[in-house]
Amino acid sequence: MVVALGWLGIAALQGVRGVNSANDGLDAMDELRGVATGSLDELVDSVGGETDDVSEEDASAQLATAAGHFADASDALDSWAIQPLRWVPVLGRQVRSASALADSAETVAGEASVAVGELSDVLAGSSAAPATRLAAVQRSSEALASFAESVKNLDLGPEESLVPPLADARNRFAEEYVRVTDTLFSMSSVLLGVEQLLAGPSRYLVLGANNAEMRSGGGMILQVGPLDIDAGEFDIGEFRPTQELVLDSPVSVDPDIEALWGALSPGRDWRNTNLSPRFDQTGATTAAMWEALGEEPVDGVILLDVPAIEALLEVTGPVTLDSGEVVSADTVAQDLLIDQYTAFDDRDVRRERLGRVAAEVFNALNSGEISASELLSVLREMGAGRHMMMWSSDPLQQEAWEELGTAGVPPSDSLLLSVLNRGGNKLDPYLDVEAQVSVDDSVEPARFTVQVHLANNAPQGLPFYVAGPHPGSELSTAEYRGIVSLTMPSGAGNVTIGGAVPVALGDDGPTRVAAGEARVLRGESATVTVSFDLPAGWEGMSVQPSARVPASEWITPWGRFSDELAVELDFGRE
Repeated sequence: MVVALGWLGIAALQGVRGVNSANDGLDAMDELRGVATGSLDELVDSVGGETDDVSEEDASAQLATAAGHFADASDALDSWAIQPLRWVPVLGRQVRSASALADSAETVAGEASVAVGELSDVLAGSSAAPATRLAAVQRSSEALASFAESVKNLDLGPEESLVPPLADARNRFAEEYVRVTDTLFSMSSVLLGVEQLLAGPSRYLVLGANNAEMRSGGGMILQVGPLDIDAGEFDIGEFRPTQELVLDSPVSVDPDIEALWGALSPGRDWRNTNLSPRFDQTGATTAAMWEALGEEPVDGVILLDVPAIEALLEVTGPVTLDSGEVVSADTVAQDLLIDQYTAFDDRDVRRERLGRVAAEVFNALNSGEISASELLSVLREMGAGRHMMMWSSDPLQQEAWEELGTAGVPPSDSLLLSVLNRGGNKLDPYLDVEAQVSVDDSVEPARFTVQVHLANNAPQGLPFYVAGPHPGSELSTAEYRGIVSLTMPSGAGNVTIGGAVPVALGDDGPTRVAAGEARVLRGESATVTVSFDLPAGWEGMSVQPSARVPASEWITPWGRFSDELAVELDFGRE
C-alpha cells in the first residue's frame, strides 16, 4: 500500500507538472497573436519588418520557448509513473489525450520556431541583387514547405469524454494550432506565387491609376505599360496614355458589369475599365484589351496609384527622372495629384508623368538595398487600401495575390462607397465624401440607410485642366459631376436611391450595386441616399476601402472611421 501510494503521489506530481508545462506553452503561443493571426497582417512585419507587437527575434524565440514547455509536458506525461495509467478505464483516455496533445504541441511550436527563424534570416537581408532577393524567396518557400510536411496529420489524441480542464486545453491548443498553421500556410502560398513571378520569365501589364480622377475602388487608369520580370529583375517598357488606346471594337466583359455599365464601354475605353471594384474582372479585361491592340499577351496585371508609388519610394528612396528632376516619397503625392497640373502646360507631359515616375521606381527596385520582406510589406499594405492590386491568369499566382490581400475582390458582405468622376476634370482631391449609416432593426428585414454627403471644396485659381469645364460637358468651372456607387452585401434587397439620377442597379458578382449621378457646384454640397433591406442571418458588413485621397469618412452606429482600410461592422443579428 505504501509503494502504491508513493507511486500514485509521483504520478500525481508528474501529471501536475505536465499540465502546468502545457499551460505555460499555451501562454507562450498566446502571446504570438500578432504573428499567428490566421492571416498575413502582421507576419510579414514579424519576420524582417517592424511591428509594435512582435519582433522577428521574439517570434522565433517565443515559439521555441513554447516548444520547450510542451517538451517538458510530454516528458512528464510519458514518464514511468504515468505510463500504467494509460490502461485504466476513463483515466487512461485522459492520459492518452494529454500525452498526444503535448507531443503534437511540441512538434508544432518547434517546427514553427524553425520556420519563422528561417524566414527572419532570409527575408530581412537587404540586397541590391535581384537574383539574391529571388533566392531569398525560394529559401523561404522551402522552409515553409518543410514546416507544412512536419505538422500535417498530427494526432491530438482522444477528443470525447475528457475532463473539463483537459478539454479546455485541447480546444485552446487546437485554436492556436489552426492560427499558427493557417498563417504560415498562407505565407507559403504567397511565397510560391511570388517565387514564380520573380523567377519568370513573366510579363505583367502595369496600370497607372490617378486618384485625382476616381473610378470604383481605385483611380482612373491613365497610363499602361508592360513589365517583364526574369531572374528577379524588373524591365519596364514604355508607358502609353490610355486616351490614345481606345479600341475600335470592345472586348467581352463580365455579364454583370456589362449589364450595369455597358453604356460607358468598359471593354473599349481603358478609363472606364474599373467601373466595378472587382479587380479580378478589371485585370482580365485589361489583359484582353492589351492583346486586342496587337501587343504580346501578358501573364497578369498590376494596378498602382499615387499612394502605392509613394510607398514604393519610401523603400527605394528618391528617383531621378530623365529631366534631372528628383522625386521622393515626400513630394510625389502633391506632385502627381496637384502640382503637375499647375507646373506643366503641355498636356502630353502631364499624361506621361505618372508613367515616368512609375518606370523609375521599378528601375530603382533592381538596384536598391531592399529586402524581400520590405517588398512583401509594401504589397500587403498597399493591397489592403486598394492602392496596389494584382491579377494573374495563373491559378498559383492568383491564389498568392488573394492570400496577400492584393487581389482586390470585395467579399460578399461588402459595403464599399465609390464616387466616379464624370466631369472630365481632376477635382477628386477637393471633394470631401462622408457616409452616414443608420439602421431600423424594429422591422424584419432590417432597413439600412446610407446618406452620402458630398462637399465640393475646390479653391479659386485652379488650372483649367483641373477645374474644367471639359468642352461640351455643360458644367460650370470647378463643378463636380460624379456617380455615387454603393456596393452592398449580396443579400441586400428592396434597394432605393434618392438625391441622384439613378444610373445602375443590380448584381455585381458576389455583391449588389446601386448608383446615381449627382452634380455639386464649387463651395456647395449634395446628399445622395441609398437604402436597402438586409434579412436576418447577416450579422455584419465589411466596409471596404475606396482608395480615395483623401479617404471617405464613415459615421455608423458602431463607430466613426475613414475607409483607408477595411473595417468590420458587427451588429450582432442572427
